[in-house]
Amino acid sequence: MKWITLNSQQFPIFSQSRISLFVPAEKVRPQMAILRKELFLDEIPKKLIAKFTGDCKFRLFINGTFVTDGPVEAGGDYNRQTTPTWWFISTMEVTSFFHPGKNIICFELLNHPEALTDFSCGKPGIAFELYSDNSLIHEANEEWMTALNPPYYSATTFDASKCIGDYHSENYSTIGWLPAEFSTEIAERHKNLHDLKLPPLEENEHFPIKIDFPYGNRFIKNGNSIIDPATNSESLTILPGPPSTIYLTFSKEICGHIEFEITASKGAIIEFFTEETPGCTVDHFKYVTSEGKMRHRFTRMTTAQYIRILITCSDFNVPKASSVILHSIKINSRGFPLPEATHFNCSNPFLLQLRNTIDNTMRMCMQRLHLDSPVHQEPLGCTGDYMIESLITQALYGDMRLSCADIKRTALLVEDQNGVIFHTSYSLLYIQMVKDYFWYTADFMTLKEVYPSIKLILNKFKTYIGKEGLVSKAPNYMFIDWVVDGDITYHHPPAELAIGAMSAFYYGALANAEALARQLGDTLQEYEWSQQREALGTAFRNELWDDKEGLYRPGLSGICENGSGPFYVEDTGRISKITHTSILAIAYGIHPLDMCEDLLEKIMTDKSLIQPQPYFCHFLFDAICSIGKFNQWGYELMERWREIVNEHPSSLKECWQCGDYSHAWGGTPAYQLTRAVLGVTPLEPGFRKITLAPSFGNLDFAYGDVPTPLGTIHVNYKDNELGITLPRGIEIGELDIRNDIKLTIWHSEA
Repeated sequence: MKWITLNSQQFPIFSQSRISLFVPAEKVRPQMAILRKELFLDEIPKKLIAKFTGDCKFRLFINGTFVTDGPVEAGGDYNRQTTPTWWFISTMEVTSFFHPGKNIICFELLNHPEALTDFSCGKPGIAFELYSDNSLIHEANEEWMTALNPPYYSATTFDASKCIGDYHSENYSTIGWLPAEFSTEIAERHKNLHDLKLPPLEENEHFPIKIDFPYGNRFIKNGNSIIDPATNSESLTILPGPPSTIYLTFSKEICGHIEFEITASKGAIIEFFTEETPGCTVDHFKYVTSEGKMRHRFTRMTTAQYIRILITCSDFNVPKASSVILHSIKINSRGFPLPEATHFNCSNPFLLQLRNTIDNTMRMCMQRLHLDSPVHQEPLGCTGDYMIESLITQALYGDMRLSCADIKRTALLVEDQNGVIFHTSYSLLYIQMVKDYFWYTADFMTLKEVYPSIKLILNKFKTYIGKEGLVSKAPNYMFIDWVVDGDITYHHPPAELAIGAMSAFYYGALANAEALARQLGDTLQEYEWSQQREALGTAFRNELWDDKEGLYRPGLSGICENGSGPFYVEDTGRISKITHTSILAIAYGIHPLDMCEDLLEKIMTDKSLIQPQPYFCHFLFDAICSIGKFNQWGYELMERWREIVNEHPSSLKECWQCGDYSHAWGGTPAYQLTRAVLGVTPLEPGFRKITLAPSFGNLDFAYGDVPTPLGTIHVNYKDNELGITLPRGIEIGELDIRNDIKLTIWHSEA
């Protein structure tokens, strides 16, 4: 694709972009440029397809209507300070945005990242092609006109008093603007282009359901307005005087962009403080007004259930203050287009409430890539989050497109970084994510594409094995869990407290890789990984089992070699009683099966042991399910979520005691309701054969749907009668139900 940008001689400051937020800003100042094209169409074809991308960030408008933003995130690693060697384009049908005659295509282009997910090649630009019936009818060229947009100061600050006019209007004059110029430099840096075929993000309007005036409304007229134009309610008028505070409440936590419409004189200041919980600010946005009626949508995505608005009618540059009229305010939610959550019901109301909380959290975290949370917006290095989110996505929506995209871009990252991901353990969980994805989809094409990255990771970890046979030569031991043991955090613990967990993760990765190699017929590689896994399991049991404690040690002191970097912590001879190594030993089948029940009981009942946070509870559920003890322990473990759901019913808290409130990595219970309660899991890739092993516990009834590539499985349990409807092509390969349950199987066409 051909890239265009601004004339570097005329716009020297804009000619550079910041590689990422992990790189010092240096001389790059945040700026917005406008690239505008008047395109004449005698008639509108049946289908117009646009292919486009940009660097660093952009918003695309056609005839004044917001189309989308971008680019599709490259997904660089956490703390990455170099340009990804790959880049993504978007393909989108745009027919409805055009009309016969003159059309205005407009890019608002930023030279500065707004979130940790944003990366750049160091130069800003855009590429755009428009197709009709597979024929190229226009591509960005030197006829596009360009200018800087001075109001943009940063992702959160916009001074409309410096606006250059309504450049979206077809009557706008670009006299004084300069032609764009081609950039072979950007084209060369982004020559490795990929199209993930992701659908456009879905957008919905959300208006506040409640308005409050915490400091009184003496200087506010029409204080009962909800400022939703759909209700035909009156606008709010803020009179000159002291700054006025307005507090808005929305029905739930929302991830999206703030948009408002306002009438004011030049120089009024409107500040927005977004909050997940009352009084806790996530983002602070500032808007300075121009003259007249104006509408604005901030570029940065934020998260909020509450917004505190501070309105000052004038600043020092205004001789006389005038009223400010706030016509409307909303949050335009953004998210991956998803269907309604699959049907599920049971006799425990809390499980339904928890599932709904997870559903809303997932919708916020699923964007053009899975996010750890829309508060952090971290790049692709949080693979542990995505692995769990991928399983939840399958259970709730049956839509694995985003999981597929993340697997592919992670493979590009792994190959670019020679088998290394910032969070050391997460490179191993990437392999688990690929295995889970393949078992749910039977997508051989994607598996073959990413298989070399799996080899790279495991070849790297083979060099981390020390003389004891454990992972004692890793550069660091990130990430285990957000648990704290005195002055030690298990985000990056010393090796003596994490060799066990890292070795168990490696064991699991080898087992998952074996299964994938078997599917691809790579018997030699399967055998090699099998031998490595068996040797690792033997060393794990011999070196780490503490017979006196009846528990696995977290590691061994003084055996670590090659530790380096800011996240490596020296051993001190410390001993810790933590459950994590033992949980993984059960979950991955390292511990002898006939001894697992006693070990699990100790994990669940010994109050002196350090217990896992919501993230790591996913592996505890794995341990519980692997030995068929969900009825005994699974429902009890679900109860740990009750406190954080009561605290914030709208979305999930990151940890039991702290963190943001939009963190989907703690949503594993939604997956467990399908995997363990309904008891349906794929025994073969693509659900050709399934395992049916429901665990209804004390539930009076439970019924729900399990989406598969072959159709929906329906499960219905009540009064000890279990009915299951299987689509054509699916059969039960393993069955494990209580003796007192009567099973009836139906078959459907789809």
